[in-house]
Amino acid sequence: MNERIRTYEDLMEYKSNLHTQLNIQKELIYEDIQDIKEELTPVRIAAEQISHFFVPSKDHSLLVKGTNSVIDMLLRNVFLRKSGWIIKAVVPFLVHNFSSHLVSGNKQGIAKKVVSWLWRKK
Repeated sequence: MNERIRTYEDLMEYKSNLHTQLNIQKELIYEDIQDIKEELTPVRIAAEQISHFFVPSKDHSLLVKGTNSVIDMLLRNVFLRKSGWIIKAVVPFLVHNFSSHLVSGNKQGIAKKVVSWLWRKK
């Protein structure tokens, strides 16, 4: 504010200038936030993928439970047969969580593949 406000019109003009400056600043902040979100997209995607190892899927379908049972049997009885108890506790937990996300995300394709195997013409 270089000039003094002498009249009511000067005050209203100054107020409108402040509003336009405020709107410009809000727009700049919004654009900066959008740029930051865009730059952090790979980090968000990586965090989602990593979370698949620690958080089980919310899908409790028969297909997910069946794959978890098969994976549990293979891991405990075949692959981790001679491992220590910590490995036997941690690895199945991580693999179950990750596989439940994979299966729930590809449920339709897996079901079609299984049906095509069962009904294959000989």
